Amino acid sequence: MFGVFLVTKPAWPLACSLSGSALRSLLPPSIQKRLASKNTGQTETLQCTYSSSASYIYVAWYWQLPNRPLQYLLQSKGRGGSYNHTAPFAHLRFSSQADKSSGTPVISGLELEDSALYFCTFYPKRQRTSL
Repeated sequence: MFGVFLVTKPAWPLACSLSGSALRSLLPPSIQKRLASKNTGQTETLQCTYSSSASYIYVAWYWQLPNRPLQYLLQSKGRGGSYNHTAPFAHLRFSSQADKSSGTPVISGLELEDSALYFCTFYPKRQRTSL
Protein backbone atom coordinates (compact mmCIF):
# COMPACT_ATOMS: atom_id res chain seq x y z
CA MET A 1 0.00 0.00 0.00
CA PHE A 2 1.10 3.55 -0.53
CA GLY A 3 -0.18 7.08 -0.17
CA VAL A 4 -1.46 9.25 -2.96
CA PHE A 5 -1.40 12.92 -2.02
CA LEU A 6 -3.54 15.56 -3.66
CA VAL A 7 -2.59 19.19 -3.09
CA THR A 8 -4.72 21.75 -4.90
CA LYS A 9 -2.59 24.83 -4.33
CA PRO A 10 -0.75 25.94 -7.51
CA ALA A 11 2.44 26.69 -5.59
CA TRP A 12 3.24 25.38 -2.14
CA PRO A 13 7.02 24.99 -1.97
CA LEU A 14 7.19 24.39 1.78
CA ALA A 15 4.82 21.44 1.62
CA CYS A 16 6.66 20.01 -1.38
CA SER A 17 9.75 19.30 0.67
CA LEU A 18 7.97 17.59 3.55
CA SER A 19 6.37 14.21 3.93
CA GLY A 20 4.39 12.07 6.32
CA SER A 21 3.05 13.65 9.51
CA ALA A 22 4.94 16.91 8.89
CA LEU A 23 3.11 17.32 5.58
CA ARG A 24 -0.21 16.27 7.08
CA SER A 25 0.02 19.00 9.73
CA LEU A 26 0.38 21.67 7.01
CA LEU A 27 -2.51 20.54 4.86
CA PRO A 28 -5.99 22.01 5.34
CA PRO A 29 -8.64 19.51 6.56
CA SER A 30 -10.29 19.30 3.13
CA ILE A 31 -7.02 18.10 1.61
CA GLN A 32 -6.17 15.79 4.50
CA LYS A 33 -9.34 13.86 3.68
CA ARG A 34 -7.90 13.08 0.24
CA LEU A 35 -4.83 11.35 1.62
CA ALA A 36 -5.46 7.83 0.48
CA SER A 37 -3.86 4.44 0.72
CA LYS A 38 -4.40 2.20 -2.25
CA ASN A 39 -3.11 -1.16 -3.35
CA THR A 40 -1.03 -1.51 -6.47
CA GLY A 41 -3.13 -2.25 -9.54
CA GLN A 42 -6.09 -0.19 -8.31
CA THR A 43 -7.41 2.99 -9.90
CA GLU A 44 -7.35 6.40 -8.22
CA THR A 45 -9.43 9.40 -9.28
CA LEU A 46 -8.30 12.81 -8.07
CA GLN A 47 -10.34 15.99 -8.29
CA CYS A 48 -9.62 19.69 -8.38
CA THR A 49 -12.48 22.18 -8.27
CA TYR A 50 -12.29 25.78 -9.40
CA SER A 51 -14.43 28.83 -9.94
CA SER A 52 -13.95 31.31 -12.77
CA SER A 53 -16.10 33.30 -15.14
CA ALA A 54 -13.59 32.95 -18.00
CA SER A 55 -14.87 31.46 -21.25
CA TYR A 56 -11.88 29.14 -21.61
CA ILE A 57 -10.36 27.26 -18.68
CA TYR A 58 -7.43 24.86 -18.77
CA VAL A 59 -6.70 22.48 -15.90
CA ALA A 60 -3.15 21.19 -15.54
CA TRP A 61 -1.77 18.52 -13.22
CA TYR A 62 1.79 18.09 -11.99
CA TRP A 63 3.38 15.64 -9.62
CA GLN A 64 6.41 15.66 -7.41
CA LEU A 65 8.03 12.35 -6.65
CA PRO A 66 10.12 12.10 -3.47
CA ASN A 67 13.37 14.06 -3.82
CA ARG A 68 12.52 15.09 -7.39
CA PRO A 69 11.47 18.39 -8.98
CA LEU A 70 7.89 19.15 -9.93
CA GLN A 71 6.98 17.50 -13.26
CA TYR A 72 4.13 18.10 -15.72
CA LEU A 73 1.62 15.23 -16.08
CA LEU A 74 -1.37 16.35 -18.12
CA GLN A 75 -3.71 19.12 -19.10
CA SER A 76 -7.39 19.36 -20.08
CA LYS A 77 -9.62 22.10 -21.31
CA GLY A 78 -12.41 22.51 -18.79
CA ARG A 79 -14.50 25.12 -20.52
CA GLY A 80 -14.73 26.33 -24.10
CA GLY A 81 -14.16 23.15 -26.08
CA SER A 82 -12.25 19.93 -25.70
CA TYR A 83 -8.51 19.48 -25.45
CA ASN A 84 -6.39 16.92 -23.62
CA HIS A 85 -2.64 16.51 -23.48
CA THR A 86 -0.67 13.99 -21.46
CA ALA A 87 3.09 13.84 -20.96
CA PRO A 88 4.59 11.02 -23.08
CA PHE A 89 5.77 9.04 -20.05
CA ALA A 90 2.26 9.14 -18.50
CA HIS A 91 -0.07 8.51 -21.45
CA LEU A 92 -0.56 4.78 -20.83
CA ARG A 93 -1.94 5.07 -17.29
CA PHE A 94 -2.96 8.71 -16.74
CA SER A 95 -6.04 10.28 -18.29
CA SER A 96 -8.01 13.40 -17.52
CA GLN A 97 -11.37 15.03 -17.97
CA ALA A 98 -12.41 18.55 -17.08
CA ASP A 99 -15.72 20.35 -17.03
CA LYS A 100 -17.03 23.79 -16.09
CA SER A 101 -15.91 23.54 -12.47
CA SER A 102 -13.47 20.66 -11.97
CA GLY A 103 -10.58 18.67 -13.36
CA THR A 104 -10.45 14.93 -12.76
CA PRO A 105 -7.38 12.88 -13.62
CA VAL A 106 -7.55 9.11 -13.35
CA ILE A 107 -4.52 6.95 -12.61
CA SER A 108 -5.09 3.35 -13.65
CA GLY A 109 -2.97 0.39 -12.61
CA LEU A 110 -1.42 2.17 -9.62
CA GLU A 111 2.23 1.43 -9.03
CA LEU A 112 4.35 2.07 -5.97
CA GLU A 113 6.17 4.72 -8.02
CA ASP A 114 2.92 6.76 -8.19
CA SER A 115 3.39 7.80 -4.55
CA ALA A 116 3.78 11.55 -4.94
CA LEU A 117 2.42 14.99 -4.27
CA TYR A 118 -0.14 15.84 -6.97
CA PHE A 119 -0.66 19.49 -7.84
CA CYS A 120 -3.63 20.92 -9.67
CA THR A 121 -3.75 24.36 -11.20
CA PHE A 122 -6.18 26.05 -13.54
CA TYR A 123 -5.81 29.07 -15.72
CA PRO A 124 -8.12 31.08 -17.96
CA LYS A 125 -7.21 31.65 -21.57
CA ARG A 126 -8.74 34.26 -23.78
CA GLN A 127 -9.88 33.32 -27.24
CA ARG A 128 -8.24 35.26 -30.03
CA THR A 129 -10.68 37.33 -32.00
CA SER A 130 -10.31 38.35 -35.60
CA LEU A 131 -11.04 41.89 -36.70
